[in-house]
Amino acid sequence: MPNQSERVETVVRKFCEDVPVHINALVELLREQAELKDGFEETGQELANELHRLSGAASSLGFRKLGKVLDQLQSDALEWKTRLDAGDYSGLPELENKLRSAHMIASKVGVRNSRLLDRLRAMEALEASNPVGAKDDTIGHKFLDRETVLFVDDDPYVLGVMSDILRDLGVGKLLQANSGTEALSLLQTVSPTILITDWQMEPVSGMDLLKKVRSAQTPLAAETPVIMFTARKMEHDVIQAHRNGATMFLSKPIMPDRLKEALLSVVEKKFLLRASRAS
Repeated sequence: MPNQSERVETVVRKFCEDVPVHINALVELLREQAELKDGFEETGQELANELHRLSGAASSLGFRKLGKVLDQLQSDALEWKTRLDAGDYSGLPELENKLRSAHMIASKVGVRNSRLLDRLRAMEALEASNPVGAKDDTIGHKFLDRETVLFVDDDPYVLGVMSDILRDLGVGKLLQANSGTEALSLLQTVSPTILITDWQMEPVSGMDLLKKVRSAQTPLAAETPVIMFTARKMEHDVIQAHRNGATMFLSKPIMPDRLKEALLSVVEKKFLLRASRAS
C-alpha cells in the first residue's frame, strides 16, 4: 500500500496538471465576454470565485508563490468588476495579461516544489529512524480514534489531501463537506466532535459557519471545537477568528505535524473540561 506522501503526491500531481488548464479557461472566458460586451457582472464574480478556489488549493498544497499570485488576481478581478459596474472597461487588457502571467507561473509548478510534500517526506524519514516517535504516534492515534471530525473546504484537491492526512492521523470518523452550505445541511443530521473549516467560501464562509455554531443556530453543541484555516495570516484576521469563538487558527499550508498538534491540543482541552465538570 502506498505511504502517505505517495498518496498525497498523486493529488498534488493532478493539481499541477489541472491548474494551468483552469487558468487558461478563465482567460478564454474573459476574452469571450470582452467580445460580447455583455455579462461582465457575472463573469467578474465567476473569475473571483474560481481564483479564490485555486489560490486556496495552491496554498494548501504548498505552492506559496502561486497562491499569492492567484490571491492578488482575485482582488484584481473584484476591482475590475467594480470598475465595470461604473462603465469603465479600460482594465480588461491588463487583467487578461495578469491571467496569462499566472498561467505561465502555474505551468512551471510541479510536485518537486510542494512544501507540503517536502514536510511529509521529512516526517516519514524521521519516523522510520525513530522507534520512540512511532510509539508516541500510536498514543496520538488512540486519542483521535474517539473523535468525529467534519472537514469543510470548497476545493476538491484540498478535500482529498487533508482528508487523507486526517485519516492517517487516526481520526475515528471523518465527514466531509465541499461548502459551508453543505456543512450546515450535514449538521442537521450529524454531530461531529470537532469542526475544521476553511475561512473563505461562498456563499456561506467558514466565519459564517463558526458564528452559527457559536450562536446555537445549528443543532450542533455551541461549544464544539472549531478549527479555522486560511491563507490569511494578518494579525487582525487571527483576532477576528478568536473573537468569534474559533478554538484554533491555522495558516495554509497546514502541515501534518501542526494539524496533529492542534487536534491533540483540542482533545486534551475537552478532556480537562469534562474532568473539571465531573469534579
